[in-house]
Amino acid sequence: MNEVEFTHAKEAAKVADILGETSLAGAPRAYKPTAGFAVAVLALFFIGQSAFVINPAMDGLYAQFDSLPISTVSLISTMVSLAMVPSSLMAGALAGKRVSYRTLAVVGAACVAFGGAAAYLVSERFVLLVVSRFFVGFGIGLTMPLGSALIMQAYSGHKSALMNGLAMAINNIAGIFFQISSGVLVMQGVKYCWLLYLVVLVPLVLALVCIQDPGEAPKAVSSAPAKEKLPTHVWTFCLAGMASFACISCEMLQMSTLVVSQGWGDAALSGLIVSFMSVGGLVAGLIFGLVYRRFGRRWTIPVALGLISLAILFAAAAPSVVFLFVSALMLGMGMSILYPAVIQDFGETTGPANVAFATGLWVALYNGGGFLSTPLIAAVTGVFASSEPRLILGVAGVLMVVISVIWTTGMSGLSRKA
Repeated sequence: MNEVEFTHAKEAAKVADILGETSLAGAPRAYKPTAGFAVAVLALFFIGQSAFVINPAMDGLYAQFDSLPISTVSLISTMVSLAMVPSSLMAGALAGKRVSYRTLAVVGAACVAFGGAAAYLVSERFVLLVVSRFFVGFGIGLTMPLGSALIMQAYSGHKSALMNGLAMAINNIAGIFFQISSGVLVMQGVKYCWLLYLVVLVPLVLALVCIQDPGEAPKAVSSAPAKEKLPTHVWTFCLAGMASFACISCEMLQMSTLVVSQGWGDAALSGLIVSFMSVGGLVAGLIFGLVYRRFGRRWTIPVALGLISLAILFAAAAPSVVFLFVSALMLGMGMSILYPAVIQDFGETTGPANVAFATGLWVALYNGGGFLSTPLIAAVTGVFASSEPRLILGVAGVLMVVISVIWTTGMSGLSRKA
């Protein structure tokens, strides 16, 4: 190939990348995703936020099971997150290898829809209620990695960034929908909120009808090696994400306490502030494609980490409730830029055979970081002999800054190797 042909080939590759006509490995796509496929994949991100159905119902559940310790009743909520960790890892390990993406998506959606709605029938029996919540968490864990993996398998270039951004927008719209709808149903009775899970039947049908598993596509062209290694930085990013979400969870848990302790309002105001996270996440999701095009792989993650760090520090130093609204908005934006940015990175650096596992690992460890917030808060309280929310938020903010600096520095090293 002479120099002119090489230049033409290079420009053609750039155009193909922008149009999304090449696969993760750089080979021509075996199939082009349809509009139905895109809708079905985005619908998978609607499922994850169904975990929020329980939020407006917790006060009623504490009253219903008042003979049990609060920590025990809280299992109805935390069981979802616990069940998500193993199922996310399972989905990442099996998707596209031993089990098709479509099968996992349908099974996951069915677990959420029927497992969640089953709580309506056993609402008076605590143990069975916890079991139903396990099925919800297990199903969410199965579906969450699949959407991101399918996006990176089916799209590339700016199209994948656009789809990942839309996924975050759908994710936040779903969070708003489930919380508001659940609040309305809880007013009729706590058990009625569980019927909201039947909405997940829509993503289930879309997955069954419209999702084409990448493994079913023709295999005429492939330049990928027979066996691919998982890049070391995937583990580093996942662990850093877990530590980051521990800091983020500190703000979520301390927001209500800070509002009440400062005399700024009550639980209702706290709920309104938290809802601004979804607003920020929605905005970030809609503009993520533009953000990623502007900052690229190298700087999009640091931008997100900067927003998250500032948000937590804003909350720690907030002189008025207005600053908490700004903090929630920034936190939602940072989270909804960080998540798809990491997925984009994995899609660009991890081969097709490992992208599902990398995504599953990210979902499992990132969400697992929420459990680290409890020992982190306990450690701060023990060291400083104070449970002041500003102190806890301040320590979490400083820790988030440290994580951001280390993560950004590490990405600098990766960019030099690329």
